[in-house]
Amino acid sequence: MRLMFRTLATAVAVVALSGAAFAGQAKSAAKSTKAPKATVITTTGTISKFDSASNTLTLTTSKGDASFTVDASASIMEGSKKVMASDLAGQTGHRATVHYTESNGQKMAQSVTVAAASKSASTSTKKASTPKKS
Repeated sequence: MRLMFRTLATAVAVVALSGAAFAGQAKSAAKSTKAPKATVITTTGTISKFDSASNTLTLTTSKGDASFTVDASASIMEGSKKVMASDLAGQTGHRATVHYTESNGQKMAQSVTVAAASKSASTSTKKASTPKKS
């Protein structure tokens, strides 16, 4: 009877200790499968076009043209005002800053900030377009 009790106690101890060892391996395996955080890159340029069909924004930068995919999760601001991606089509010629990540050669915009038109520029345009009376 004692021999059976010892054998049973030993078997229970082995199972209990091996379960903890396997649990530790499962946790470390789960940690190693997490994707590394993507690095956010920033670029500034002039908006040359926005294709609303493919949600592609093209900026002209000092290094040439750069295209970015703008998805629904991207934050788009004009000055301090939040705007829709479709509003980028009317922003051609404006300066913009894009924060993006790059994966498999595709640049995904995280945020787009378009510089608000200055009041002095719009005022000088109005003055220049008004004909003078003789």
